[in-house]
Amino acid sequence: TFVIADANGRIVMSIPPNPGRFDVRVEVPGYGPFSSSWSAENPSQQIPAGFTMQLEPAWTVGIVLVDSDGAPVEGAEIRPGIKFKARGDDPNELHVGTTLKTDRNGRWRYESVPASMEWVTVEIDHRDFLPTVTKLVRSEFEVDKNGDVKTPVKLERGVTVVGKVTDAKGVPIQGATIRTKYLNSRRKTQSRDDGTYALVGCHPAKSRIVVSAKGKAFDMQSVGIEPDMDPVN
Repeated sequence: TFVIADANGRIVMSIPPNPGRFDVRVEVPGYGPFSSSWSAENPSQQIPAGFTMQLEPAWTVGIVLVDSDGAPVEGAEIRPGIKFKARGDDPNELHVGTTLKTDRNGRWRYESVPASMEWVTVEIDHRDFLPTVTKLVRSEFEVDKNGDVKTPVKLERGVTVVGKVTDAKGVPIQGATIRTKYLNSRRKTQSRDDGTYALVGCHPAKSRIVVSAKGKAFDMQSVGIEPDMDPVN
């Protein structure tokens, strides 16, 4: 259920009698995120008739994402690593799941970094580039009063894995799905008419290349992904 606070900050809602659990999540630009949970399994966590959520002021973080030539990178997914503030007796630790994409000028901003955080870690993922985790320090990446996002962050091109997909008789398979994963970043492509493929934006590391095709069993190879590597067939 999604509800919006009124001009006095109040939210009123009806809930079923004796629920086993009740969770509240609050996210609003200009304030840090807040979370609170109550569980019927814990006698000390009975759902109250009312509760005041005190939100922490927040600052806005922003970047301009560019490639090695300084050109803007559009459509990159960026996830900030921020934990919900919780009431004092709530033992749960939850992190926001917000994912926002860079615009056509490579700009990205997030308006709910708690004021108590002097830096925020973000995961940056774009299919053509290396997946990146970086720290954005407030003194350098806070968006100014005019709302301008100016500070650049550079992405490096990932490794391209190439190869060919065939059946047991050596006949090329068109439309097979080839994929790999590094941390939370996935790379996926499909084979062409002649069975060849190019899996771009891969991280140089020991990885599993998995291939699947309709009517065929899966196949998998563990390889060391690196520049100028041999084809993975």
